[in-house]
Amino acid sequence: MVAIAVGGCNRKPAINGEFNVTYDWVDGAVQSSVVQAVKPQGPVPDSARRVILDIVKLYIADGVQAANLKRASGRIDAVIYSPPPYYVQPREFVITEPDFSALTAAVEKEDTAAIRKMIASFQNVNQRDLPSRQTALAIAAVGGRVQSLRTLLELGADPNLSDNIGMTPLMYAVEVGNEGAVSALVHAGANVAAVNDAGKSAMSLARERNQEKMLPLLSGQ
Repeated sequence: MVAIAVGGCNRKPAINGEFNVTYDWVDGAVQSSVVQAVKPQGPVPDSARRVILDIVKLYIADGVQAANLKRASGRIDAVIYSPPPYYVQPREFVITEPDFSALTAAVEKEDTAAIRKMIASFQNVNQRDLPSRQTALAIAAVGGRVQSLRTLLELGADPNLSDNIGMTPLMYAVEVGNEGAVSALVHAGANVAAVNDAGKSAMSLARERNQEKMLPLLSGQ
């Protein structure tokens, strides 16, 4: 996260310190929040609380969007200095619910009942980890968890979502040489021609990693 200057009205309250904001985000807006002063500690006046929330909600919106979610709960820490324009340096952005680590743990264990329950509760089948932007489907592909992978696809996981280096679940499945995962992803509509940030497709990765056995699956033979 990058430090920026925000606002320019001298009538706004003086704000100096590090703040912790817990939030509930639903359909594009903060529904509830708690603002706490971390350094220096002490009460946060209502006028300052409103300004702090106006500032950090932009970062919350970006983070929730990057995670591919419509609703989330979590925390953001930021250093804010005044007088206006405010100097803002976000320190940490965390999504605590839906808990991506709990979903990936279920994927690793191939606990399909837990996967179904979490996705039914949070509608987060395409949630992305931050900052990697990997989905649970990509993690299933990397780990060769074919049962989890098929369950996620059945629940609507997008096989073409790439991570922060352009890798798709199909590319990961090819790299680890899992024919079952490759077959399931291709059948679900994975784009065989997609390329990662290095300009490599699933086919070129198969050749590079000596996974020629994947070529017939990728070519539909």
